[in-house]
Amino acid sequence: LIVLAITNSGGNSSASSVNCQTVKTPKAKSEHLGAPAQAITAQTSYTATMRTTCGTIVITLDAAQYPKAVNNFVALANQGFYDNLAFVRAAKGFVVQAGGPDQTNASGPGYTVQAETPTTQAGQSAYPVGTVAWAKSGSDPSGSAGSQFFIVTGTQAKSLTPDYAVFGTVTKGLNVAKKIESFAPKSGDGPLTKPVVIQHVTIAPGSTPPSS
Repeated sequence: LIVLAITNSGGNSSASSVNCQTVKTPKAKSEHLGAPAQAITAQTSYTATMRTTCGTIVITLDAAQYPKAVNNFVALANQGFYDNLAFVRAAKGFVVQAGGPDQTNASGPGYTVQAETPTTQAGQSAYPVGTVAWAKSGSDPSGSAGSQFFIVTGTQAKSLTPDYAVFGTVTKGLNVAKKIESFAPKSGDGPLTKPVVIQHVTIAPGSTPPSS
């Protein structure tokens, strides 16, 4: 049901150097939340630190360009929504996906918001490796955002049309995301062959840049 999407990022160590804990997929949760009010400041930089059972992924959130998309992620993370949620999809050379409260790629928070889609120059990919974006179903309008997101781990994402709302870029731990991708099934795309779980996401606002 959910189609997800996300190379110019930090974290150059290889996926082979990443060690993952052996864990079980957490129990499914049911969430029926309301869409969050717009609360972030577009002039402030934000960073998300995502602790997973394979290591830490640091995401720089682009509030200036994608304020609605970032606000949705910050609101969910600050509520602890992502705590104990498993990665639900790994696609070789493409993406890894998480954020389904029922531990599948078919669930969400109980709402959707309309967020910003990327603008792309001719010949460039809207989703270079390291991009983090909101997943949506094929029937959802362009820019729809719930709780499921994807991290672009390979160049196959260059074929995606710019319909998926972007909210950040991995600046540390891309090798962790690629390690998670390595648990893709033999078919190349589907549920992970080894559970990987998000333990907690911490949001840290940075300094406000001086106005020009």
